[in-house]
Amino acid sequence: MGLRRKHPGRRRRKRRLDLKKTLFVLPNAITLGSIFCGFNAILIVSTGSPSGADFYKAAMLLIFAMFFDLLDGRVARMTKTQSAFGLQIDSLADIVSLKCAPSRTPRHVHTKNKINLINPPGKYVHKVVFYSL
Repeated sequence: MGLRRKHPGRRRRKRRLDLKKTLFVLPNAITLGSIFCGFNAILIVSTGSPSGADFYKAAMLLIFAMFFDLLDGRVARMTKTQSAFGLQIDSLADIVSLKCAPSRTPRHVHTKNKINLINPPGKYVHKVVFYSL
């Protein structure tokens, strides 16, 4: 015996995508784009011997990360999909993209290219500044 339908003349309705349940993915995807840009900027600058083109790519990635950071909060408020997870991942994105990646770039410029800085009054102050980043 096979399975029979209760109503043989009726067609099954296709399931519709419920936007309310799936819309929360959009702001989190934008935030992950920000993390991706910041992490790749760190990777590009941390290569063996980065060139000027590499620093340009890293700077462009950081600009995109800032754009994504502006966009994700606005999209979350517009779609009314704010969540505790979104808040935490946004904080992580801020740390990676807007604090860690921009601070790594001048350090690698200094250490890889051996830029001579004007010596401030203290003997090792310039080293402390660049290595603290």
